[in-house]
Amino acid sequence: METCEEPLIQTSILTLLANLAEFGTQSTTDEILQRLPMNRLADLLSPIAQEWHDSVFTTLMSLTKAGKSKAVEKMFSFEIDKSLIQLLETGSDIAQNNAIVILKTFYELGGPANGSLRPGTLNLLPWQARLRLEKFVLSDLNSLPSPKPQTFQDLIDELFHKDAKLVLGAMQDLIPIIEKVEELKIRDMILRSPLVKRLSELLKHGQTDQKEVKSESAFLLMKLACSGGEPCIKKFLEFDIVFELVKMMQCTVTELQDSAYTALHNMLFSNGGVLILNELLQAGLVDRLIHSMESNHSRREK
Repeated sequence: METCEEPLIQTSILTLLANLAEFGTQSTTDEILQRLPMNRLADLLSPIAQEWHDSVFTTLMSLTKAGKSKAVEKMFSFEIDKSLIQLLETGSDIAQNNAIVILKTFYELGGPANGSLRPGTLNLLPWQARLRLEKFVLSDLNSLPSPKPQTFQDLIDELFHKDAKLVLGAMQDLIPIIEKVEELKIRDMILRSPLVKRLSELLKHGQTDQKEVKSESAFLLMKLACSGGEPCIKKFLEFDIVFELVKMMQCTVTELQDSAYTALHNMLFSNGGVLILNELLQAGLVDRLIHSMESNHSRREK
């Protein structure tokens, strides 16, 4: 391994060693974890080494099963997590899904809080990755002392700021609160606040060049629907949010199209999704929705 530069041979040896670690004795596992060249695994996770990704994913899972937290700690020391996050940003759909599974396993086994998956990074990832990984980032944030505690009202006020960075920061800080919307007290606080109205305004009036703000607005609304269910969706109907999401699906910005589609899809399958469906039917939006989906499908095939 030290002198071999052929990826086929490297992946074969790494897979063999990982299997020995997974099914061997504890002493064998410890020795393999100590001596296995993790830097080679990181190199083989490069986006340009796509041919070898499946073998590397299998190796990582075997090593993780064998060494558990000790293996994860070793992998983090060689920034394997950083390589996986890079695949989330640039890899194929299959590579992204495999990277999500492995990262989720890493964090469930106690991956260090100072890893590469931070709030700023999380915002850049595909929504599927965010939905499945954000709880690990949020739990890390909750364990850290806040240098400047902010109330819910403080965060709402920042949503009205003209600085897009402040608005996005407030949105990120609102996620832990939205996660608790199932609690009656939190839900009432949110529904009595101007949060939903303001998010609808950002969807409707936000500039196209501020796509991050529009996309994040759709994301927060989706989180509210999925966590808060019917009471939150009823609030959405007061501000034409369904119409705005369908409209966003028909814009020319790919990221906004994907954000709107993902939001609507998850809302439809949430508790209270029938209200979304009824709104689509009553407002005659189904044809527009189907047209948007067909256009998106055609665009992806090109």
